[in-house]
Amino acid sequence: MSNISVKWHEKDLGKVATLRRGITYSAEMLVEKDLGIPYVNMKSFNKGGGFNKNGLKFFNGKYLKDDLAEERDLLIANTDVTPGGDIVGIPAYLPEHIRNNPVLFSHHVTRIRLNDEVNTHFLYYLLNTGEYRRWMHKYARGTTVLMLDMTAIKRIPIRFPVTINAQKAIVKRLEVFDQAIEKTEELIAKYQQIKAGLMHDLFTRGITADGKLRPTRQQAAELYKETPIGWIPKGWDAKMLKVILSESGGYLQTGPFGSQLHTHEYTHEGVPVVMP
Repeated sequence: MSNISVKWHEKDLGKVATLRRGITYSAEMLVEKDLGIPYVNMKSFNKGGGFNKNGLKFFNGKYLKDDLAEERDLLIANTDVTPGGDIVGIPAYLPEHIRNNPVLFSHHVTRIRLNDEVNTHFLYYLLNTGEYRRWMHKYARGTTVLMLDMTAIKRIPIRFPVTINAQKAIVKRLEVFDQAIEKTEELIAKYQQIKAGLMHDLFTRGITADGKLRPTRQQAAELYKETPIGWIPKGWDAKMLKVILSESGGYLQTGPFGSQLHTHEYTHEGVPVVMP
């Protein structure tokens, strides 16, 4: 492993890139997917950085060639309406399946087009660090709606290794973690779906004496009974919540404006109830 140190530079953002805000739109310009071209907007940014594919819109209106984002461009949110300013200045680069075609971006988004000194993915990771998130918040103006001072952010100092290869080496290591996170998130989503399905089955079918999931009503109708809330397994009961509360030792009393409040006296037996 080489011990040769890599020289770093520091230059203002405006010295290594040109910045351009996107185009405005009216409601009729936003169309269905197959009727327009991708249009990146505030909702296209994830809170922790990165592109949110679910926030993409599609545009059908007039635009200039210079209004388009290219593969080498980095996009940042210049407007933010989230309570904590979670996305102001947050970066995203376009996913491969989108950037291979023309892409527009809204006036709430700024395109950063870098010169040959800085790699796009390197700047993406840099802008996601705590230090650079603080820079963005420093140059954001407003209260309920935050807007970046586009002149001020050009003065943000960008630190980078002199060689592109050194920048790419840093990016490569960070992408390994991103890939691991992405796979983990996919697994989490998969198991959440499995859990949701299992919960539905357990709370509608229950389990048999040997611990197995009870067959469905279509498979074994004799194991179920009909109640006012629908079909439930035999051996189960269905009661109104107020009845259960009453059995736990509570009682109703009249509150303000005639409302019914349920208060309780604690007992050592009956139906367990979690109290606020």
